[in-house]
Amino acid sequence: MIHFRGDEIVKELKSLGILVEIRKLSVGDFTWICRNSSNQELVLPYIIERKRLDDLAKSIKDGRFHEQKFRLKQCGIPNCIYLVENYKEHLSLPLQTLLQAATNTQIIDNFTVKFTAGYKESIIYLSHLSSLFNNIFSNKTLIGCDKCEVPNFSIQDDCISLITFKDFSKTSGKCRVFRVQEMFVRHLLQLRGLSVEKAMAIVNMYPTPRHLINAYQNGGDEKMLANLTSGTLQRPLGLAISKAVHQLYTNATLQ
Repeated sequence: MIHFRGDEIVKELKSLGILVEIRKLSVGDFTWICRNSSNQELVLPYIIERKRLDDLAKSIKDGRFHEQKFRLKQCGIPNCIYLVENYKEHLSLPLQTLLQAATNTQIIDNFTVKFTAGYKESIIYLSHLSSLFNNIFSNKTLIGCDKCEVPNFSIQDDCISLITFKDFSKTSGKCRVFRVQEMFVRHLLQLRGLSVEKAMAIVNMYPTPRHLINAYQNGGDEKMLANLTSGTLQRPLGLAISKAVHQLYTNATLQ
C-alpha cells in the first residue's frame, strides 16, 4: 500500500502486518502497487480518497470536492473509493448536505462510497482491502502499460494490464499541462449543482468553450442543454443547469 504522508495511520497499518510505503501521490490518499517479473512498479486498479465529514464540508465549500473527483476519474485507475469518516463536530455544512454529496458521488460519479464510524474503523477497512488485493493479484500475470493503453479487464482474467506508477504520477499531477477539454470541464465544475458526469456530458457534445458559444450564437437558447443526458442512469441535465451554463457562456463580459 502507498500512502501520501507519514502519520499515525501508517503505524497502525504496519502493526497489523500491512506493508506500507510513504510516497507523494499526485491524486488520492491511498493506492496499492506491485512489482511484476520485469520489476516494473504497477498500480493496482483501486484508489482511495479519504475524508472526515468536517473536511468533506470544507472541500465542498472551497471547490476541492468536484476538482478532486475530476482528477480521480482522469487518473487512469478505474475503481475510485471515497472513504468518509464520521466526525460531526464543527461541521460547516448541514449533515444532510454532506450525506447527499456522498450519495451523488456514488450514484452519479460511480464511485464506491464507504462510510466508517471513525479513524479506527477506516484502518480495519484498509487492512482488509490490502489482504484481499494480495490474495486476488498475487497469482496473476501483470503487465505494465501507459495510461492511454490500459484495456478494460475482468478480475477473473489471468493476465491483467496495469498502469505503471511512473505514468500514474506523471499524468495525474496538478502541475501538468491540461488539454482544452480538461480545462473546460474544470471551468464547468465551478457551477453549483454541476457534477463531473454532467460536465463530461456537455464536453462530449461541445468539446471546447468555443464550440458551445458558437452553438448559442447559432440559435441555442437557455433550454439547449436541458435534455442532454449524463451518467449511468442517463438522466437529463435539467433546465436549472442549462440556464446556468447559458448565462455563463453568453455573458459578454465573460467571453
